[in-house]
Amino acid sequence: MSIRSILAAFLFAAPVMSQASDALIYVFVYECNAVEINQDLVEMCSSQFPDLSPKADDALLTWRDRNLPNAHAAMKKCARELDEKSKSATADELQAIHTLIADTKAKIHSSFQDQIRKEGPAACLDVFDQLKKPGGLMNIR
Repeated sequence: MSIRSILAAFLFAAPVMSQASDALIYVFVYECNAVEINQDLVEMCSSQFPDLSPKADDALLTWRDRNLPNAHAAMKKCARELDEKSKSATADELQAIHTLIADTKAKIHSSFQDQIRKEGPAACLDVFDQLKKPGGLMNIR
């Protein structure tokens, strides 16, 4: 069973899971939406700190060169797994899942905005380093 399969199952059980599952949900949402999320993070940095745009573009291109095939495969697999799980879910459960995914993406966005407000350009430089780092936290396996 893949990590995404396990995490997809957590999404359906999330309302009754402990807060420990929050980290797993974040991982699931990131892996399933990494292209979109990374683009968003880079755009936040570029709009807040235009002088960092070249570094932002380079970091994102480096990440894409290394991860795009895996990211697209993860996105497709997540969609298939959620579709499969949805066959046994009620309409309310499905709505809850889609809301949880959207809320998690919004939390990632707002958390990074908060980090930028606190740390300034250093927050962006840290993300750029993670995007460029082979085997880093932002790699898709």
